[in-house]
Amino acid sequence: CSSSKLDSVEIINTGKEDIIIDSTFITFGFGIVRPPLPINLKTGRRVTIVIRFSPASEGQASGKAEFFGTPCDVSYSFDLLGDKEKLLLAADKIAIDFGQEVSCIALDTDTTVTIENTGTGGAILYFDRTGLTPQPFTLISPTDQQTITAGSSIDVRIKYNPQAPGSYSETLAIPFESGTCIDTIRIDLNGSYPESQ
Repeated sequence: CSSSKLDSVEIINTGKEDIIIDSTFITFGFGIVRPPLPINLKTGRRVTIVIRFSPASEGQASGKAEFFGTPCDVSYSFDLLGDKEKLLLAADKIAIDFGQEVSCIALDTDTTVTIENTGTGGAILYFDRTGLTPQPFTLISPTDQQTITAGSSIDVRIKYNPQAPGSYSETLAIPFESGTCIDTIRIDLNGSYPESQ
């Protein structure tokens, strides 16, 4: 009854110039866990990209991950494939990238993720056991145990408010029970707050 699966791929800079990967595109159902953008990749170096497969429906899913950067509009892509036999809960966003904003600008933003019970029985979600550190990502609501019936959904509000420059990457892990299944639904959170120049 696993709700998601991780895998990884390495990107190697085989060119003669350092590159900065500053944007991505990934097919829904797949999400980039880490590292957060931008990715500075020096000549001859490699970076491991961790991808989460967390589909919104049962069956086989295919897609593509694309990475874009500078100089010279460099790009890299690879195909993705996953298969989900049974789905109990599905989130409308499996990864949230709050983007990049220089640290001289105060940043306080939030977003909402909807989790739907796609199973045939009720599900108990334990929002009070997420283990999310208080900065820079905060779970606004709900913050306690919630039960959602089959076919219904719940909105989850997450705030991003970095207090110091840095690149941030964390996973909001929400434990749940549905029938005999005990699992965790995961939403990957990323943001970059570099020092102003």
